[in-house]
Amino acid sequence: MVNFRPHTISITWDGKPYQDADNNWQTPEGGSFEGDCRLVPSGNGSGVVKTFTSADGKKVEATYKVYLDVMSTEIPKGAKAVVTIPGKTIDSEVLEHFNYQSYSILWL
Repeated sequence: MVNFRPHTISITWDGKPYQDADNNWQTPEGGSFEGDCRLVPSGNGSGVVKTFTSADGKKVEATYKVYLDVMSTEIPKGAKAVVTIPGKTIDSEVLEHFNYQSYSILWL
């Protein structure tokens, strides 16, 4: 059987502070996600990064793409990501998260 998600990813993020109705600053609890994934270089495989336009219109340069099953959790930009592949661990930061109909992509 072919394993389409041979790697694992662990993602953590802090809650985003906000001001409540009484003008008090609140810091909600952060979040985390762990699951199976497939990490691939985002460019042509020779260390070249992929440049794309994010949902907010900014140019982003990403080193890796991570394919996952469709996620119900929205991963925020700036979340810390650790991808484990056989013999190697990659520490990175989430640059963008896209949900498609049958899979999700994280750009690192």
